[in-house]
Amino acid sequence: RRGIAAWTSLAEERLGATAAVQVFDAAEFETAAFARRCNAARRAELRAVSVQAWSSMMTESVAVIGGLCVIIVGAMAIQNGAVTVGTLIAFLGSVGSLSRPVGALAKSPSRFLRAAVRIRRVSDLLDTPSAVAEKPGALSLAKPKGLIEFDGVNFGYSSRQQVLHDVTLKVEAGETVAIVGPNGSGKSSLVKLALRLYDPWSGAVRIDGHDLRDITFNSLRQAASVVLQDPSLFRGTIAENIGYGRNQADPAAIVAAARATHVSAFAEAKPGGYDSAVGPAGEWLSGGQRQRIALARALLRDTPIMLLDEATGAIDGETEDMIQHALERLAGHRTMLIVGHRLSSIRRADRIVVMEDGRIVESGKPDVLLQTISRCRALFAAQLNSSELAA
Repeated sequence: RRGIAAWTSLAEERLGATAAVQVFDAAEFETAAFARRCNAARRAELRAVSVQAWSSMMTESVAVIGGLCVIIVGAMAIQNGAVTVGTLIAFLGSVGSLSRPVGALAKSPSRFLRAAVRIRRVSDLLDTPSAVAEKPGALSLAKPKGLIEFDGVNFGYSSRQQVLHDVTLKVEAGETVAIVGPNGSGKSSLVKLALRLYDPWSGAVRIDGHDLRDITFNSLRQAASVVLQDPSLFRGTIAENIGYGRNQADPAAIVAAARATHVSAFAEAKPGGYDSAVGPAGEWLSGGQRQRIALARALLRDTPIMLLDEATGAIDGETEDMIQHALERLAGHRTMLIVGHRLSSIRRADRIVVMEDGRIVESGKPDVLLQTISRCRALFAAQLNSSELAA
């Protein structure tokens, strides 16, 4: 039971964070870990079923043989006049009590069949092909610069609902572009396509001029880091979660990333420091603390592309301002694509792109869009005041 519980717990946590496993290039590590837990659970289940089945068979066999012996001995005793027929009938009544164990004995093979079915289900899950496959002979990005292009992209999660309509967008290497728009306008879908979690229906997504479908998954994941609105943390310590996706990360580098994103403010106050546990899926931390750990994880990877999808939505204003300054210092040598609803998270961008109904409807410098009659200004009207406009 303990082996199966450990396996199901790991499966639930990792399957619930598939995107994080993919974008941090941890699929091979997680596959090996899952296989170890799965094999341990399989061995434990087979041992338990085997012991239970053989124990039942032996116990019930003894009961059956004992009952038969009673009948034979009783019949011989009647012939010898040692017992009466009534006594034999009483003995035969005891045989009836053997029916239940005999029935249980007949069910023993089904236990093996149930175990085999469970193993087959796990095997089928592991063998399920990915919706996005790596092309044979795909090229590896040696030193990506960070140029991102969406060229006439059309996309949807189902054939009945198209999310993006002919989206064309070019993000220069080292440029910070903020994507804004109402809920459901397709902002997060651009991030997912840039990570190749999905392929577009038509058009192309490129990095440094290479179609993502022609690039190896490994080199693509090594080129980009992502922070989502609801980040995925795993059972373990704060340090392990910051270092996730970067094998054998230097402890000093982990602390540096933690301090840049103000994880240190709560981590160093805990008795265990960075070795403090975060709980299953990070549930022992607040939403803002989980987002800061996710930001630290992304900074630690030091990739040329950083994708932030509402990455500071659960962080208080003062902490967000400090993190934004840290990101601004890093933005000069990396490409940043920021999806945001907060004015504070997008004002420092080089360019703002406004989306509506899966289309780009406006693009320009933040100061220009926020100080003129524009869709961008209308989106942030509630957050703007006269002093901000004057600035």
